[in-house]
Amino acid sequence: MTVIRVYRLRWSSKDWPFAKEEFLAGTHNVKFKLVETAALADLVVTEKWGRKDFLKNALNLRRKPTLLWTDEPRYDTCIPSGVAQSHAVPERMNCFTGDVFHDIYRFLLYGETLPFVTPAEMESRDDVAPVLALMTYREGSQWSLRRNGVEHDLSCLRSRWAVWGHRNGVVDVCGRHWPSDSRVIEDSRQETGENQFAGWWERKQQLLKAYRFNFALENTIAPNYVTEKLWDSIRARSLPIYWGQAAVDSVFPEDSYIDCRAFSGPERLFAYINRMSSAEIAERVNRCIEVYNDAVQSSANESSSRKTERLLIERCLSLIGATVDGSADV
Repeated sequence: MTVIRVYRLRWSSKDWPFAKEEFLAGTHNVKFKLVETAALADLVVTEKWGRKDFLKNALNLRRKPTLLWTDEPRYDTCIPSGVAQSHAVPERMNCFTGDVFHDIYRFLLYGETLPFVTPAEMESRDDVAPVLALMTYREGSQWSLRRNGVEHDLSCLRSRWAVWGHRNGVVDVCGRHWPSDSRVIEDSRQETGENQFAGWWERKQQLLKAYRFNFALENTIAPNYVTEKLWDSIRARSLPIYWGQAAVDSVFPEDSYIDCRAFSGPERLFAYINRMSSAEIAERVNRCIEVYNDAVQSSANESSSRKTERLLIERCLSLIGATVDGSADV
């Protein structure tokens, strides 16, 4: 088995491959050994890279193979113009390079199929506003994420639309930093540090099951970047109001999830959903459940994850000039 000594430069996510014990312990006949300094490493790895990282680390790491691997678009915010790929900046595997997200199933983590809903079940969810928005409110140019002149941020737009719906009695809100006149149900992620997600996924499901719709817009648009927002909504059998990567169009049938791209603003979107009958909502949810169940039964997430891991291993070996039999040209 090939052993690669790695130094982790910047990271925070427990789902980052180099933070997971099972990945480090050995996969595809490669094992990773963590070391305390870059000088001791065969390879430096990082989950985040921004302008400050470029200024701080570019010279220090110029002689050490460095790999940025991230599945979060906002963790790689510095693409210096006019700088060729070299040891001065890390090799990149991210949401824009095509070797981290191959399809829309990366965040489909559940192993059981779902029962279908009935119009009566949708009707029973009438004691609350029809839509739930679980998100952090954001506004301001600091959230802009532009690449090659294209804006990839959706978080400010979704905040504006959710506030309009909330002020007009259509949307209930959960989360942080909402305007002072908002009636926030709760912030279920108020813990910080290691406990910030403790119990959150269960609580999210609990909350969503009381609502007919989930305002599940992504915070960023990137190729095949479809997060848990869509899948968690379907798991709770709450109809997703979605805006994200267009790749979902090739998987979900027409008249399943509600596509925000079809509406010019929140007024038209929420007027549309207010006209929907319980029977239509149930039909749409069940079309989403069919897609979900097919993906679960075909182990789509497993297949996607294995491909992602294999490409990551291949890149690591390439960077240090090693092969899977343990030989290296370094």
